[in-house]
Amino acid sequence: MLLIIDIGNTSMMFGVFHKNELKEKFTIKSHKTVTSDDLGVSIIQYLSLFNLDKKQIEAVVIASVVPQLTETLETAIKDYLEIPTYIVGSNLNIDLDSSSYKSQAGIDRLINVFGGISKYGKSLIIIDIGTALTIDVADNNGAFIGGIIFPGIHSLNQALSKDTAKLPIVDLERPGHIIGTSTEDCILSGVYYGYIYAIEGMIEKMKAELPYSVTVIATGGYSSLLKDCNNIDIFDENLTLDGIRLIYENRTISPLAD
Repeated sequence: MLLIIDIGNTSMMFGVFHKNELKEKFTIKSHKTVTSDDLGVSIIQYLSLFNLDKKQIEAVVIASVVPQLTETLETAIKDYLEIPTYIVGSNLNIDLDSSSYKSQAGIDRLINVFGGISKYGKSLIIIDIGTALTIDVADNNGAFIGGIIFPGIHSLNQALSKDTAKLPIVDLERPGHIIGTSTEDCILSGVYYGYIYAIEGMIEKMKAELPYSVTVIATGGYSSLLKDCNNIDIFDENLTLDGIRLIYENRTISPLAD
């Protein structure tokens, strides 16, 4: 079995894979003050909850956009699991052409594109809706060529409350109707439908720029909110975890030394 870990700005997603199947999944908040002992104990507790022993895990594979938490998690794995550890972008490379992108792309974006191509083929638009929204393009040669970065729907919801005196933060869910009949309903409708139609519009503009047809994939923690988007072909909530696993399976180098 593999323990796959995706460290994001808001949360750390853990997935336990047996071969190519995601068997269990759990989340720990990405608090900057968390200690390696906190993480080690939490991981052992979750494994126990799933009736798993650490000896069943052959390797840990980490991808991270938060370097400070990567180091903390490495220490936790070494002290509590004693399992070979791989880190995407450090001792584990991504076999993906991104040469046409003119700056350093986030590791999460490259993982999504690699995972998308591996699972669904070339010519993709991949929407990842989490703390931030990223929309990335894999061309018809299987290369990452760029995309869009936009505030996440949760960030948009919080900003509206933060920058006004009396507007509350609302729970994000699909509204029953677009015309709100209370302040909370109006906020939810504006955030939800404004976000949906913004994404639909961006996808259509991106399609118009591309000289080939594409498959549109949605992933990420809030991807279920995009069910009303008319131009999404595939919903794959666990694409990032799958992408990390696939990168590991294509590895050519050794785990981190003690």
